[in-house]
Amino acid sequence: MLASPVQIPVVDFRPFVSGNGRARQAVARQIRRACRETGFVYLSHLRIPQALVDQAFAESQRFFNLSPEVKNELAPVHEISPQLRGSYFDFEREFINSSNPGDLKEFFEVFRNGSYVEKSYGREQEARPSLRLQAQGSFCKTAEELYTVYSEAASWIFRALAISFELPEFFFEVKHRENYTLRLLHYPFLKPLKPAQFYGAEHLDYSSITLLNQNGIEGLEIRTIQGEWISAPCIPDAVLVVIGHPMQRWTNNELRSTPHRVVMPRDRSVTPARYSTAFFCDLNSGVEVVCLESCQGPGRPPLYSSILADGYNEDQLRERLPGVKV
Repeated sequence: MLASPVQIPVVDFRPFVSGNGRARQAVARQIRRACRETGFVYLSHLRIPQALVDQAFAESQRFFNLSPEVKNELAPVHEISPQLRGSYFDFEREFINSSNPGDLKEFFEVFRNGSYVEKSYGREQEARPSLRLQAQGSFCKTAEELYTVYSEAASWIFRALAISFELPEFFFEVKHRENYTLRLLHYPFLKPLKPAQFYGAEHLDYSSITLLNQNGIEGLEIRTIQGEWISAPCIPDAVLVVIGHPMQRWTNNELRSTPHRVVMPRDRSVTPARYSTAFFCDLNSGVEVVCLESCQGPGRPPLYSSILADGYNEDQLRERLPGVKV
């Protein structure tokens, strides 16, 4: 584990990809320990090129600077490639807490053709090519490349988590790879908040894991076990991995799903817009999440009942994005 001044552990992933069985197990144990203690871990050298991440931020800035009229024309589902679809969501569209105003952020999502996300966002129409989207060819190409790279990285992470629990290596990976979603986000820190509004309200992730990169502007905070909010800074060449609620259920609270939020940076002299990428790894249709045998036993009963992916995914989507078709 790398030395780091931050309170979220940083793990060098290189030995897992290129090392022998003992080295891979050592990395897997480090990840498991970090996710047990904080629910977050930075993974360095995960084969996510920093140049591609930086390009995604540059393309995001250009895209989100388009007029509202142009962006909102991309709100229905549009075709990015034969395999991928995309959809734009305006400010205040996502509600973490339905009693508060929607979050002050906008985002563009990329998801697989045939995924539950596409079916939910379809709004009773087929995905179609868009002249407006085709005009953003560089943005779409970069998003497609990033989606592919994140997909490969997620597969490696799922393998490491499986090995850490002495499960078959592909136990988690095969239960998720049909429902990966890339979200490109923009948080306009110069825009004032309404009462009780957040840029990103406190929440737990409902994906099993999430991969995050930030453009160097702070604002992401996580709540520690002791209840303290700490910053999750940008670390170049490292991706921040978030444990979501399904993984907590699977492991009987061995791995923690930790509350996090996006707020104005504590250094108020730094107010440029914040851009980030989030790669959500949701459960495939038909998957059942039930407590692992190794995470229960005498004196340690399962804390959660089993859940089926379809109902769970749809409930979470309906709650956060009212009006989607589920």
